Amino acid sequence: MSKITITQKYLFATFLAFLLIIQAAIADVTTDTQVIKSAHWETHKIARGIILKQALFPKLFGESQSVNLLEVDLNRNKIKISIAADPAQRILTSTFAKENSAVAAINGTFFDMKNGGSWMLIRQNGKTINPTKTYSERSNGAFTIDGHHLNIVTADSTEADWADKLKAPNVMVSGPILLMDGKPATLSKGGFNVLTHPRSAVAITNDTSYCSSPWMDAAKPAAA
Repeated sequence: MSKITITQKYLFATFLAFLLIIQAAIADVTTDTQVIKSAHWETHKIARGIILKQALFPKLFGESQSVNLLEVDLNRNKIKISIAADPAQRILTSTFAKENSAVAAINGTFFDMKNGGSWMLIRQNGKTINPTKTYSERSNGAFTIDGHHLNIVTADSTEADWADKLKAPNVMVSGPILLMDGKPATLSKGGFNVLTHPRSAVAITNDTSYCSSPWMDAAKPAAA
């Protein structure tokens, strides 16, 4: 019968503890996924091709969550998605919505809370509303609109002015990218990515028929 030395016992115990931690983490993710799948979503028809889904989670990703998901059918030609922005003023999302007769609106990108406007590039109908003031790892993507064609693109890390080179007439630089082509993006451990805070996100399904915009009262970006 082989003997196990003290060092081997310690290494085995350490490995076992590590394995248990990994299994516990996987179990938590699985549980959260199951919670989302089994959730009771209240569904409201906002307009033809626009559905609002809402759900409350007492505990999801370790926090109490209020999740609102807006699904937009992009195959309906009468539905128009656009970007509204102001170069200097701090304007409420609801005000933008009223001024543009929108049936739904969410905020996006990073605001200059002191001077107004956006820190990131916003182009509207071919005109630059705000140029990029400074890039960060959070602003590694852009949402573009060209007619009825919507797209989400990732930053080109080799080009400092990658966003300026985008051809679409409507561009909003934002981030961080959470998913691309169905694969989770790698996120840093910075406070913006791990601390609890209201978040907004936009996604396009793989058949390009739906554009979904979830926003949360108290959620981590990973929950989006």
